Amino acid sequence: MSYAGLAPRVNQSGSVTRMGHITRAGSSNLRWILVEAMHSHLMNCKAKDECRLCRFHKRIERRRKGKAAVVAGAAKLLRIMYWMLKLNLPYHPQGLDLRSAAEGEPRVLE
Repeated sequence: MSYAGLAPRVNQSGSVTRMGHITRAGSSNLRWILVEAMHSHLMNCKAKDECRLCRFHKRIERRRKGKAAVVAGAAKLLRIMYWMLKLNLPYHPQGLDLRSAAEGEPRVLE
């Protein structure tokens, strides 16, 4: 997340923690391509009601502006890609139960 500059800025003092905007300290090209991939996914997703990434975007968009929701979706997309590569799994729009990956084959969430 921090390499792509999509990690939130954190300010801490004692027991108070404040989360801010993204740091933008990483690769601007990677951040740009992730935002473009998120835009493409939102426009071309066929299962918008079942897709966890689309539902996440809608939930964030209700609270924040559209651009912030797309950047949050790009960060989530990066986390999904990380776990896909780490566990050598294909992409499933409905999501995977990663807890079952320890016992063998992870199952698709309903």
